[in-house]
Amino acid sequence: MLPDLMSFSAESLPAIDVSIYPSEIRYEPTGAKPGDPITIIATIRNLGERDALSWNGMLSVISDSNILIRDFVGNIRAQGTMVVSFSTTLPVWACVAVTIEPRPANAIMRQGPYAHIWDDNLDNNTASIAIGAFPPKTLDHCVR
Repeated sequence: MLPDLMSFSAESLPAIDVSIYPSEIRYEPTGAKPGDPITIIATIRNLGERDALSWNGMLSVISDSNILIRDFVGNIRAQGTMVVSFSTTLPVWACVAVTIEPRPANAIMRQGPYAHIWDDNLDNNTASIAIGAFPPKTLDHCVR
């Protein structure tokens, strides 16, 4: 099969489309008050037709008092999901941002059509939500 596979063009291979949307970011318990412990949960999806192996990204909480970051790496089967979580306390206000890198953590950086395994759609690789007792009215200051 390998000789046949090598004769395919890069465009003919199944695509990888790792994505995150604001609707797939939440925290529990939803009735928490500032200072209460919470868990932030994000569901990362692979909308593509090929497994996304060693895909990486960052879940960050930018709040009134600090910035917390959790890096993640994982495998997401084609049409599958990966759940990442982060435990902290609910701030007075915060933005939760999830950013997915457009290539896997173990990407080989060399030239050629098969050298990079890139995400097919970069428009859905970042999402943010506002949380807290007094969440910010806009998420503009959350994007860094």
